[in-house]
Amino acid sequence: MALKFSSYAVFLEFHQTIDNGGKKEMIEKTHAAHFPTLEAAINFSNDIKALSKFNASEPIPLVATEEVKV
Repeated sequence: MALKFSSYAVFLEFHQTIDNGGKKEMIEKTHAAHFPTLEAAINFSNDIKALSKFNASEPIPLVATEEVKV
């Protein structure tokens, strides 16, 4: 049985350095946005890369799997 891609994920990562009372700290934030089509995921990824400081991955296909317990 061949499983089809069920959706696409775009992983986002953001780094920010803040001054915490004279001590610099690195803050990392992450998020994974999901899209039903490859085209929507590509458009989102390209927009994020162009308009923000987030690092955005290329769309990653996700496959829905089903676990069968015997």
